Amino acid sequence: VVYPCKAVEFLKKQKAGDIFNTYEWGGFLIWQLPDFKVFVDGRMPAWQHPSGKSPYTIFLEIIQAKSGWERTIQNYKINWLLIAPGTFLDLELQKNPKNWINEVYRDKTAVIYKISLSSMVQ
Repeated sequence: VVYPCKAVEFLKKQKAGDIFNTYEWGGFLIWQLPDFKVFVDGRMPAWQHPSGKSPYTIFLEIIQAKSGWERTIQNYKINWLLIAPGTFLDLELQKNPKNWINEVYRDKTAVIYKISLSSMVQ
C-alpha cells in the first residue's frame, strides 16, 4: 500500500474534522492524524450499523458515487474527502463539480476535497 504522506502533511496544517478516507489508509490516518475522525479502517467489516448495511458497504456506495452519496456525506457531517485520484468519486466530482465540495490538494497518490456543508444546496 502506498500511503498519502504528502496529503497528510497538508491536512496537519488544516482544522481537524471528519474525513471520508480510502479504506486502506484508515489505520495510517488514525496514527498520523489523531485529531481527525476517519470514516473507515481495517476494523470496519466487523462493525454493525443501524441501517442493516455494513459500514464497508456504505463506504463503497460513497467511493463509487452511487445514488445518494451526497446525502450520506451530509448525514455523517464529513469535512474532508481524502481519496485516491481516479476513483469513481474523484471522477464524478471532476465531471460534475459541487459548489460545496472544493478540491484543495492533489498529487499522484491522493486528492483532498474540502466540504462546506453550510454551502450545500438541498
